[in-house]
Formats: sequence, C-alpha cells, structure tokens
Amino acid sequence: MSYQYPQFFFLKCCLYTLFRHYVAAGDSFATFTPNRTNVQFMQVLNRNTIKIEIWERGAGYTLASGSSSSAAAAVAHKLGLCDSTITVQMPGGEILIQINDDFNISMTGSVTKVAQGELSAEIMS
Repeated sequence: MSYQYPQFFFLKCCLYTLFRHYVAAGDSFATFTPNRTNVQFMQVLNRNTIKIEIWERGAGYTLASGSSSSAAAAVAHKLGLCDSTITVQMPGGEILIQINDDFNISMTGSVTKVAQGELSAEIMS
C-alpha cells in the first residue's frame, strides 16, 4: 500500500484530550498540514490492540477508516510496539489488521450501512 499524502501519528499521548481539543476548535489541522493530509491520533493499548481517532483531509472527523487503520497498524508494528495481528479500535467500530513479512495488509471487520440515498438522472448525464 502506498500513500500519496503523508500520514501523521502521535504515539502514547493523551489521545482523546488532544484530539477533542482540535475537533472542538473546528481546526482542520491546517496549521500542521498546509498541503492537506490525513491525521491519526493513535494510542497503543497492548501488543495486539491500538485505538485511533481520525481526521481525513476533505472530510474532517471520521468514525472509521480502513486505510487509516492499516497505516496506523503498520506504523505500530514497524516501530516494534505491536505484533503482526492488531485490532484497531475506532469510534465507528473495530477492524482486525494482519500484516505479513512483506508488509502486505489484510483487513477483517464488519460493514455497517451509515447512509442511503438516490442519485438523480441529471447527475449521471
């Protein structure tokens, strides 16, 4: 997996206090990321579990993200903080990440419908 934009990780900090401070202030992290990027706040709970909060460029606060989960788990594993099988906890749910020796990642988790809508014919023309 390669990323066009860098990912930021803040390890072992006061995850919720720091993240909520910026979300409550309406800060889009432009101060830290003038070229726009995704930001994950990560807390390592144990060798097989991490917790993340996500701010995605263009979308803002995000409840869950497979790519953010994969990136956070890969960094935790690369730094030796976690083993190769990691449960990632997010406000929107959990996902199991498995990382092989070549850093190929498999994700296993549930899918939840969060919205439903209809496209008008005008959009498609």
